[in-house]
Amino acid sequence: MSFTKENTQIWIRNGIQKETIDAAFIAAWNFVYPKDKIQNLQTPLILDGNTIPYERLTEQQKGILFSRNKGDSLTTSQIRIAFGEMRKIQMNGFELSNFLMLKPKLAYAVKRHDKKGLNEFYKIFVWAYDSVNTNDTTVVGAQFDNFMKIMEALLAYHKFHGGKEN
Repeated sequence: MSFTKENTQIWIRNGIQKETIDAAFIAAWNFVYPKDKIQNLQTPLILDGNTIPYERLTEQQKGILFSRNKGDSLTTSQIRIAFGEMRKIQMNGFELSNFLMLKPKLAYAVKRHDKKGLNEFYKIFVWAYDSVNTNDTTVVGAQFDNFMKIMEALLAYHKFHGGKEN
């Protein structure tokens, strides 16, 4: 299963599942390696004329792919722009106006940096953000928590896949 608008909406509204975390693993790879996107762990990658499934990549081969994708990768500082703001909301208690400002702040960063990996992150962020029902105070807290869990998984797997500062 992967991140789609529909899946993201279900996960925000009903809670994250194992499939959510599996999808975050794949999505984070695509943030770091947007020129070498994968759909699943069996997706073949082309490296030096050889077809290699993701599962069989060595660390050295991942290094080569990282170099190839460096200019388009989502950086740690870019993902933390949004995540830091989300964490503040979580720590200080959900406040609608602060939540609503997340999307324009990240949109500014997307336009400013214009990187494929950041665009991939923004797409999923918007699906999740738009799925939080801000009109219903009985569910907004739980849905924001699900939103945070998805973003935490994406951040963790971004780092796991080699996401770096620059």
